[in-house]
Amino acid sequence: MAARVHTQFDPVASREGFAGSRLNTQLVPVMRLLGVADAPRLTPVHEVYYPADTKTYPGDPRRGLARNCRWSVTDRQAQMMRKGADHTLDDLTSSDLVAVVKNIAAEKNVDERRRRTAPCFAPSPHR
Repeated sequence: MAARVHTQFDPVASREGFAGSRLNTQLVPVMRLLGVADAPRLTPVHEVYYPADTKTYPGDPRRGLARNCRWSVTDRQAQMMRKGADHTLDDLTSSDLVAVVKNIAAEKNVDERRRRTAPCFAPSPHR
């Protein structure tokens, strides 16, 4: 959103220059105060699209997420196999990320879709 506002007010400046600009440093905190998210919201897994993806336990409100569920990645599956686990608790999901991925998939322009897809598969700087 900040980049969109930037191009409306200063179309000559480059996008790279906007990151450190005075407008950005003033606008971003205001946008955060207004509730614009700058990171996906994570919530406990609670939606059940396929019953085989989750498991409930008596006396525990959390859902177990299956080792071979559709969200599972190879590293997770391998770690669970080593430990003999078939479900994990306290997993998180993000409807924000699901919406972003659906939006990227709907993009008609192949070059733009590839440009937007790349960050989804970039290594995490926090690993």
